[in-house]
Amino acid sequence: MEKLSLNKNWICYVTGKRETQFATDVPHDAMLLDEKSETSAGGVNTGWIEAQDYTYERNLHISEKWNGKKLLLEFEGIYRKATVYVNRKKAAYHEYGYTGFYVDITESVNYGADNEIKVTVVNSRTADGIPEREFIVRYGFTYFRRSIFYGMKFV
Repeated sequence: MEKLSLNKNWICYVTGKRETQFATDVPHDAMLLDEKSETSAGGVNTGWIEAQDYTYERNLHISEKWNGKKLLLEFEGIYRKATVYVNRKKAAYHEYGYTGFYVDITESVNYGADNEIKVTVVNSRTADGIPEREFIVRYGFTYFRRSIFYGMKFV
């Protein structure tokens, strides 16, 4: 099995506001970009942070030599309500963030070409879920936790 890290060369922006885009590598915590407010939906349970949804994008060159092989994106957790797109077509939806999942992109890619990978994250601020970092073990895969992006492998 050949593995390729996808931790570099991402762009991130507030979903629907591409003019806010900026370059980033992962790990990345978009939650730190959100404002704090006394009127935030999660209140004290979320540190008074206002909710925004974020989109992450990058291109991935798929070699002709991979044609005929199963191609998977491996995510170890995306918090929360993540939709994965490959070349503008929905490839997967994952409701909750503390479980890993794979996305089979074998039939979605163009071989010998660059392919767009996009992940949208609904960054809702509710009091559910496991608290921050103490409970997450990082192995170099992808994590989105409240728009925290901890890395990704293409396997």
